[in-house]
Amino acid sequence: PGIEIKLLDKDSTIIKSIVSFESDSHEGSYLFSDLEPGKYFIKAILPEKFSFVDVINVDESINSDINPETGLSNPIILEPGENNIDIDIGLKYSFGEIESFVWLDRDYNGIQDSNEVAISGIEMILQDADSTLEISRNKSDSSGLVLFENVLPGKYRLLVDSLDRKYKITYFENSMDKSLDCDFKAEGDKISSSIFEIYPGEINKDIDLGMTYNFGTLSGFVWNDKDSNGIYDTGEELLEDIEIEIYDINESTGNPVSSTFSGVNGNYEFTGLKSSVYFIKFNGNSRYKLGPGEGIDNYISNQNGLGTTDSIFIDWGQDIDNVNGALISNKCIVGDLVWLDDNGNGLKDSLELGVDGVHVDLYNTQDSLIQSTVSGEGGEYYMDGIEAGNYYLKFTCDSIYKFTIPKLNEDNGSKVIGAGFIGKTNGFLLEPGSQNLDLDAGLLVNFSSIGDFVWLDTNKNGTVDGEEKGLDSIKLELVNMQSNLTRTVFSDENGYYHFDSLEAGNYYLKLPDINDTLDFANNIGSKTDFTGMNGTNTTSTFYINPGTEYDDFDIGLVLKTATIGDRVWLDANENGIQDTNENGLNNIQVILFDINGIEYDRTTTSKIEGQDGQYHFEVDPGYYFIRFILPFEYNSTIGKQGSEDLDSD
Repeated sequence: PGIEIKLLDKDSTIIKSIVSFESDSHEGSYLFSDLEPGKYFIKAILPEKFSFVDVINVDESINSDINPETGLSNPIILEPGENNIDIDIGLKYSFGEIESFVWLDRDYNGIQDSNEVAISGIEMILQDADSTLEISRNKSDSSGLVLFENVLPGKYRLLVDSLDRKYKITYFENSMDKSLDCDFKAEGDKISSSIFEIYPGEINKDIDLGMTYNFGTLSGFVWNDKDSNGIYDTGEELLEDIEIEIYDINESTGNPVSSTFSGVNGNYEFTGLKSSVYFIKFNGNSRYKLGPGEGIDNYISNQNGLGTTDSIFIDWGQDIDNVNGALISNKCIVGDLVWLDDNGNGLKDSLELGVDGVHVDLYNTQDSLIQSTVSGEGGEYYMDGIEAGNYYLKFTCDSIYKFTIPKLNEDNGSKVIGAGFIGKTNGFLLEPGSQNLDLDAGLLVNFSSIGDFVWLDTNKNGTVDGEEKGLDSIKLELVNMQSNLTRTVFSDENGYYHFDSLEAGNYYLKLPDINDTLDFANNIGSKTDFTGMNGTNTTSTFYINPGTEYDDFDIGLVLKTATIGDRVWLDANENGIQDTNENGLNNIQVILFDINGIEYDRTTTSKIEGQDGQYHFEVDPGYYFIRFILPFEYNSTIGKQGSEDLDSD
């Protein structure tokens, strides 16, 4: 229904017009009635999206009677009373067509060039733009053509939902000429054209797909593997201007597919690689040569010839990186370790640690300094870029260290013969491009010690004299003021003591258990002057230098003195006891003798603290006796008549 139909007379003048309608028998019925006999034409007004079907001269009751070219029927002659209901009008949708071209964009410019070829086998999907329903799908033929016929007028898009990985989409709409550009672009995991419209009877040849090879890449870097371990270690130099070639296993010419030179940071890259099996060849130069072989970071295995890698498969569009090459300098290298030899055996044992900050100097046989370095964290040191020749190394460590015993013939032994904190290796020969990484130096902590003698200073002069003897079992404590640690020793049977394995630093000595019978001798100004600066029975602070033996820390002790006294009095009642009213006598001479009868001291009684007749002697512990020199008018009174503190002795 809804098709406008006109009735024309014999002069082609429109005399009636009607719109087809739905009747009981047909949906597209029309009827012109009450017509005079005569000659007529039927003209159909073709709506959008439709066209006339062809006239086929078959059964007049069922065929279309409208000429597709003119839209008119043949002349219709109506006789009086005649009814002609066989003038039918056949319409059809006016289908469009899509012809999409798929081509290989060799130069990747997004434009169909004359020398570029078609790609077959690429499947496209025709999708309704509004409903996203799939209408149909077809593949490109040998000429690259994807054909969609009988397409209803409407809005559509073309999709490619899977693409061989050897291809990738070229540039989108990169030309003003729509017939030559690529009308597809990647959207997520799909490749889609923009939305386009098909008009009735249209043949659209402008929705084309350009693809280029999805080439692979291979890249890596080249470095100077100083320690020849095949591992790119921090600080190792990245090498510029090293030639690198790439070969295709499947090409029999023997020539590289491409070659390049490493850049400023040692990097190189090969692009535009088709799917195949390749290998890389690293070429040394006058400054660098091939390293010793594979490692974690070094891909040089020599599998395909000197300086080559293993064979590497690259698929279409695959990017492979870190195919690295380790070279070593044609110059010589020396190294590599300074360590603390805890057990002093001259060998580097597993738990012993490196020592940093040790100066290492390289000298030639003319004693000219060639190069210097300092051992780093972990004790490692390296010197490179050395010309071939004969050399020796000199090590200079801090004075807190000294060199361990040399083990010149052991792989992990110390190769340094030391004197104090300076040590040297024997001479060694460096061949061109060689390396000697066994020039290790073992160190010991340069401990100090102090001692050494505790004696009884009988004449109290602060000096060990002739027959003066050592004191045993005297407890001595040495306190480290940095760590606050205390070490304890006892003097031996001859009076000697010793503190060893001492690190440099500030210390003081303490004798904590001096008893009531001993005291410190006159040590004023000496190292063992017990000044009490750091507490009771302590010395002042003193500094111990590294690697020094102090054997002059001698300690003189004396016996504490005793007192003998006390009074000479006039015993008026002659009872031998000092009574309260009896007076002391002054100016009485008193002489002290030792056990051998030798005079030890003498004095005269006098008034002391308000008491007459007082006397006393300060003496060393021992046996003594006293003689009183009495004036002629006095005699001694009777003795031992009362208590010790009041009687006459």
